[in-house]
Amino acid sequence: MFDHKMFRYLNENKIVSRIWKKDPTLWAKSNIDISENLGWLDASILMKSRIAELQAFAKTIVHEGFTKVIVLGMGGSSLGAKVFEEHFNAKVNYPVLIVLDSVTSTYINQLTQSLDLQTTLFVVSSKSGTTVEPLALYRYFRTLLNAEVGEAKAGKHFAAITDQNSPLAELAESETFRKVFENLQGIGGRFSVQSFFGLLPAALKGVDIEALLERLNGMSDSCMNVSDLRRNPGVQLGSLLASMEESGKNKLTFISNETTTHFCHWAEQLIAESLGKNGRGIIPIVGEPLVTPKFYTHDRVFVYLRMGNNVSPFLDDFANKLASLNHLVFKIDLNDIFDIGAEFFRWEFAVSIASIYMNIYPFDQPDVQESKVLASKSIENCLPGKSRQSLGTTGSLKELLSKTTANDYLAILAFVNKTPEIEDAIHELRKKVLENYGIVSTLGYGPTYLHSTGQLHKGGPNSGIFLQLVQIESTDIDIPDEAYSLNSLTVAQSQADMESLKRRNRKVVRIVLGENASCDISNII
Repeated sequence: MFDHKMFRYLNENKIVSRIWKKDPTLWAKSNIDISENLGWLDASILMKSRIAELQAFAKTIVHEGFTKVIVLGMGGSSLGAKVFEEHFNAKVNYPVLIVLDSVTSTYINQLTQSLDLQTTLFVVSSKSGTTVEPLALYRYFRTLLNAEVGEAKAGKHFAAITDQNSPLAELAESETFRKVFENLQGIGGRFSVQSFFGLLPAALKGVDIEALLERLNGMSDSCMNVSDLRRNPGVQLGSLLASMEESGKNKLTFISNETTTHFCHWAEQLIAESLGKNGRGIIPIVGEPLVTPKFYTHDRVFVYLRMGNNVSPFLDDFANKLASLNHLVFKIDLNDIFDIGAEFFRWEFAVSIASIYMNIYPFDQPDVQESKVLASKSIENCLPGKSRQSLGTTGSLKELLSKTTANDYLAILAFVNKTPEIEDAIHELRKKVLENYGIVSTLGYGPTYLHSTGQLHKGGPNSGIFLQLVQIESTDIDIPDEAYSLNSLTVAQSQADMESLKRRNRKVVRIVLGENASCDISNII
């Protein structure tokens, strides 16, 4: 479990103490003040002084009769909030929290029909203030609210979380949002869950954010331990991540049940986007079907999140069987749901430790920007007077799978309406791929994955094979004040991502799904 070489390196170079001192020489990155990207280290301490403000805002929302809160965000601006939506219970009389990180027109229409707009608060969440998807959704819902309650009152149905002086902050001021929460400086999106990006949605749901921060700060204190690094929980995990990549065991497979699944998706982005660079990286595996342990190759390490008040005997037995076959299983025992707060910090610290050993700068995402630029150019083909871009099926998954080699993985990139039928079909597809071809698989829904694992796909090791599933829906939604629709945005983003992958010589096929999408997925192999 413990890599002696790694611990010797950390000790000799005083890595832990230097992280806490925000030493900019830890990462070689020219023209960047690296210390400005380490604000997450003490964000939870600073946020303690904002607890009363957050709780007061939430109480006002409750008092005014709001029944639902919709977070409009992508990637790091939404994945932390998604953990609170799915894993934490709402306080009595507090609004239902919904994180909207999809631009699927069918789903947006269904959600809209389920809302009483007069009792719905929208939180537009974007660090840069320029993220295309939440801004498009804002325009859509703002137009509906203008018609429902009038332009003078519509602004009271919106709040924003963004960086200081961002375009979103300016928009919020000009369009009279109820409130703008300007985030703490020096915190990247995927390291921001202990800031407004995570804590505001949690507070609006009535989560005890004071208790959450207490657990997080307790882990922070433990990660300061330099006297015995083997008792430092962040170093333990960081050492594991770094030694995995160095030894070729670069598939980090999460074992979890419904109480921690969305935390695993949060960790998936943190690992993939922070460490997937320079042809290196760790492939996080979340939600893969569990099969007989004999099907698992030894290029994996397993992380088993075990909730003390919701223990699964089946998963306990499964983890024990893996260990008996000499698979490394790293167990994390959580006393209750609030220990997720501690895990947020442990994983952030661990990724930072691993990145230093791997000589990777963890706080940027250089290979994500290209897809955004290509998507913007692709959207131009949807402008009035230009022919609409069309997509077609290219290649065969069976052919790709027949040419895989050891250590490859399949990434399923699904631009689809996430129905239970489609989820079941993809689940079975992943099971077939594992049992019939011995290939591990990941799953990302578009466009969310573009803000998450997309960095790993393009900047990480060239061991991925990519299956893009695209569903062009019969319904569509035009974006007010823009010359494109949600469907054309999907077309543009899927096409841009495919082009970006091909530029890096990735093996990729696209399947355009018909009206019976789940059936089409079931028949791919």
